[in-house]
Order: sequence, then structure tokens, then C-alpha cells
Amino acid sequence: MSIALTSAQAARANEANRLLGAGALDKALGVARALAAEAPRAADAQHLLAICLGQGGDHIGAEAAFRRACELAPGQPAILSNYALFLRKQNRPVEVLACWQQIVQLAPRHAPAWIDLGLSALALGQGPLAQSAMQRAVELQPNRWGQRTWQASQSHQPHLMTLLLHVT
Repeated sequence: MSIALTSAQAARANEANRLLGAGALDKALGVARALAAEAPRAADAQHLLAICLGQGGDHIGAEAAFRRACELAPGQPAILSNYALFLRKQNRPVEVLACWQQIVQLAPRHAPAWIDLGLSALALGQGPLAQSAMQRAVELQPNRWGQRTWQASQSHQPHLMTLLLHVT
């Protein structure tokens, strides 16, 4: 079970995020390491460390920190979605799909998660799952994802366009 960061720790986490956004990865990583050591049972600290390590190229360390964050806060869609993005960069599509499946169970009304589930399923050749996930996204936000069909056609993404046309 995760513990919450104190207000001072949360301020340091915000500072690390600001540093990341400013491109100061080494400084952000230093803050994240110190915070994770100070609050090892705080999922937010482990999550921040995982992101910093991943951006710094320490994939083994990032993987371990993501797993710790997920163990501490198993029902946290934000952690799982960042973990899915990390896994996608590692070219691990089966695990990416599993993450998105967990996320849509935790946040069934979050249309972008359904899109990511559909794209992940499509990448693995799971057409029926991809189509049902895209259909759910369109049902949740018809105006937004209907527009995606047009955008896909304009960017010459035929597989995505075909899938979106079948569900809109």
C-alpha cells in the first residue's frame, strides 16, 4: 500500500517535474532519487523515479521503479499508462496491451485509454479487440474520435483509418 508524499515532498516532486520539462534531466534525476530513498513506500516517488530513469536510458532501473510504483498503487491508471508508454518504447507490445487492458478496467470511461488499447491490439493483429476498443472510444467521445478518422486519412495511416471508419 502506498503512502502519500508530505507537502514538502510533493513540492520537491513538482520541482523535479519542472526540471524534466526544462530538459535538466540530471538535476531531476537527483531529486527523484533522493525522494524515492526518503519515501520508498510512496508510489508517486517511485513513479517519478521511473520516468526520470527511463528518460535517462536506465531501462533496468526504470522497469524496477515502475514495478514498485504499480505494486504500491495497483489501481493508479496514470502510473500504468506511463508504464505502458515505457514498455512501448522497449518494443514489448504484449505487455503494453496488458497495461491498457488494466487501465480500461480501472477507468472505463476514459476514451483515450480505449484508443490506446485498440492501437495496441491492432499492432498485435487482434482485429476484433482493436475494433471493439475503438468502438468504445467513439461511443464515449463521438465528436473527438470521429475527427480522428479524418486526421488518419490525411496522414495516410491506412490501417488506423480503416479501423476508425469501421467503428464510426
